[in-house]
Formats: sequence, structure tokens, C-alpha cells
Amino acid sequence: MKPARIALYVLIALLAMMAALYVLTREPHPDWPINLIHLLFKH
Repeated sequence: MKPARIALYVLIALLAMMAALYVLTREPHPDWPINLIHLLFKH
């Protein structure tokens, strides 16, 4: 794999993680983030 492609994938992953954290911290529903975290870490 080309280093540029790896860097692109890493950048996309970081953006996705930041977006997920933003949604989790912004979401006002009390049971919503807990359900999402359980779904993510159940595997």
C-alpha cells in the first residue's frame, strides 16, 4: 500500500472518531450515548 493511502485512511479514521465523540458529548438524551457505547464495545 502507498504511504499516501495509509495517511488518508488514518485521517478519515481520526475524523470519524472526532465526529462520534462530538455526537456523543452533544447528544442531550440520557440513554442514547450509553446505548451507543454498549453497541461499540460489546464486540
